[in-house]
Amino acid sequence: MFSRFLGQASRRLQTSLGLVCLGWVLTALPGARSAASEAEAGTAPAEASPDLNRFLSDHCVSCHGREKQRGDLDLERFLPSPSVVEERGLWEKVRQALVAREMPPDNRPQPGEALRQSVVAWLDTEFERADAAAPTQPGAVTVRRLNRNEYRNTVRDLLGVDFDTREVFPTDESGYGFGNIGDVLSLPPMLLEKYLAAAETIAG
Repeated sequence: MFSRFLGQASRRLQTSLGLVCLGWVLTALPGARSAASEAEAGTAPAEASPDLNRFLSDHCVSCHGREKQRGDLDLERFLPSPSVVEERGLWEKVRQALVAREMPPDNRPQPGEALRQSVVAWLDTEFERADAAAPTQPGAVTVRRLNRNEYRNTVRDLLGVDFDTREVFPTDESGYGFGNIGDVLSLPPMLLEKYLAAAETIAG
């Protein structure tokens, strides 16, 4: 008798575990992300660029420094380690001014072409590094569920129970001739209640 009790308990345990697995399949929501994407998307601080520091010191801070901030712009605060990623919008404007040769102005000493190009290339590298580390935006993810045939097959495969879902669940919506398209299969509250009631019936 004791062995029969153990057998019944084992079957109940298997049924419970199977229903837990089935419930996970049914209720798993999008939004679970990989460990890599869960990490913050921030990048490591930018390594100091000798050319950028020299460019700022020689051609920028006299007009855009702590003592004199033309246009309310203080570039001296970025010496010696610029925070390019954190203030990307500002640095994109700086890059644009360098490429267009708007800065330094014509009445100020000009940097050599090699120095100018080196600063632009360094900024481009930092922008690319930030873009590569940024989290992807896949857009909306469809919430998926099993249709009634898939539910029946899953219960049979996991638990060895042939549960006739056609008597319990309504006919699934279909689209383009298929009955398992996630965007078509909705999960209204009443159907969710039927799923839960079916799970209790199977477990019993």
